[in-house]
Amino acid sequence: IPDDDPTGANAPTAAEAAPQADAASRDRERADQIFGLLQRREGEFIRVQVMHSRQVSVVTCVYRQADLRCSVRLGRGGQQHRRAAALLNGLASLSEAFRLLTVVTREWALSRQLIRRKGALTGYAVALLVLFHMEQGGLVPPSVVRALARGHRKSEVSEALRKWQPEPLSTEQLGEQFCGLVRLYATIGFFASSAVCVLTGRLLDRGGREDPFPGARVSLPCPVSGENAGRTYSR
Repeated sequence: IPDDDPTGANAPTAAEAAPQADAASRDRERADQIFGLLQRREGEFIRVQVMHSRQVSVVTCVYRQADLRCSVRLGRGGQQHRRAAALLNGLASLSEAFRLLTVVTREWALSRQLIRRKGALTGYAVALLVLFHMEQGGLVPPSVVRALARGHRKSEVSEALRKWQPEPLSTEQLGEQFCGLVRLYATIGFFASSAVCVLTGRLLDRGGREDPFPGARVSLPCPVSGENAGRTYSR
């Protein structure tokens, strides 16, 4: 990882450096723990590596089914929600087919005026991806996801998100969530003959691109098995 300040002009003072060093040490420890978790899942991830720099730790894994490369950056700070956000924002740095899903989510939110148009993926769009994943795992009530899918006003959606208070997650639990997200979206994004695009319901080709001839529409994102491809799903 290139140093973002090779001249040292912005180097912290001695008073600033001590807490930063402690935070960096904690980040390295968390990254190493996630690295160990991924390594223990023998056969599922074909390569896992961890890199440390002065500012951030990065865990990179390659998923066996689709050669899916993903980096997770763990920045400074120990608050659980920031750690989770850092972990899940790694979605935006995935391979081309996986990034498409984040773009589609963002466009979906924009079309319902849930977020403002900006140059980068917003935290709200990432939150939608995470909510759908957690609902499938039973961590979020289905009613919350159904309300989102119906396109409720931004104020209503924001209020629902504000009221939802997830339990704090340990580093290992965060790693499990990350593994689950990789598995879920690799399945959706890389197997075009048996999947539809998240939120749009359009069929994906093998490169993860949307089929120019859209297939079924779905009210909620769900993988579609081979014999059921092209049908409309609602739950």
